[in-house]
Amino acid sequence: MDTSEEYVRMCRESIEIQKKWKEDRADFYFDDYYKYVTVLDSFEDNLGNNIWLPRQDQLQAILDSERPIGSWHWFIYDMWEYDRGCVSVRDWSGEKLWLALVMKELYGKGWNGSTWEI
Repeated sequence: MDTSEEYVRMCRESIEIQKKWKEDRADFYFDDYYKYVTVLDSFEDNLGNNIWLPRQDQLQAILDSERPIGSWHWFIYDMWEYDRGCVSVRDWSGEKLWLALVMKELYGKGWNGSTWEI
């Protein structure tokens, strides 16, 4: 599970994804008050401004529910095209790759290194 500063930034900036968070045990999130990553172990009424860090399976479910994933070759092609842009994805984790794909496919946005843009 990616808990890097860059992934936290990417998740913080993905407002559309944050709105889809339905808290569940074992969800990873960044505690914006204490500034660390933790796992949701009980349902909390007030998660405040904490940042959900979706796992790969959660990102796949988001994409599949709105645009069924036809085959893996499209995923690979999309990431190859993305890598030719302004940000290299060669060292990205699976979570970063899936978040980028979801943001591209559902919202037409790409990561420029600091924010999502159309």
